[in-house]
Amino acid sequence: MLQLQEEVATIKTGSRTGVQRRVRIGVTELTAMTWLPQLIFRIRAEYPGITVEPEVASSRTLYESLQSGQLDIIVCPDVTSDSNVRTVHLANVDFGWMEQPGFTGDCRVLSLQELVSYPLLLQGGRSGAGSHLTMWLLSQRLIFERVLITDSLMAVVGMTVAGLGISHLPRLCFKHLIDDGRLRVIQTKPLLPEIPYVAIFRQDHHSQLMGSLADIMRELCDFSEVL
Repeated sequence: MLQLQEEVATIKTGSRTGVQRRVRIGVTELTAMTWLPQLIFRIRAEYPGITVEPEVASSRTLYESLQSGQLDIIVCPDVTSDSNVRTVHLANVDFGWMEQPGFTGDCRVLSLQELVSYPLLLQGGRSGAGSHLTMWLLSQRLIFERVLITDSLMAVVGMTVAGLGISHLPRLCFKHLIDDGRLRVIQTKPLLPEIPYVAIFRQDHHSQLMGSLADIMRELCDFSEVL
């Protein structure tokens, strides 16, 4: 423990001592397009001896890279309960069903059974958000007749705006598209559950420093607005 405390202190004063260290941070697309810049600015300010190396990928890819030692800490939907990692809750993100205005008809409240007759635009199985939705649909015993899969969140947004299907998207993040009439929230009953986003790091890998970075992430995380 003392060695780790000394390491954190040394890294914080790295600009004076000349000590440098890189921290490899993995994030999903949603974090990259919202609060990642603020995170990098904050780490640079508090830990001048650290060089941040970000990687943007799907949740499953990030987690595999974390376990193999290629990444130090990741931010993604909560997807694991493995005993060798520590998970720090950051925020719950409110998702809603989205459509091109008029795609499903008028603005009435739809049942989930009515939704499944429309094409579903879904992030692939390596996406944490996509996995959460898939598991929830299974728990509701709902099977969509047509599913179009992509790895990219922004591809899902673009295809939804184009009227190719319905999707589940974070409400606040894409509020600007709702406000200007390019997207509409589909009112359903019941509502989609929120998705928990977390920071994850290995217990055996500089855990005190990673814990400090996770605390900064918890303070800064804000999924409400795109850059």
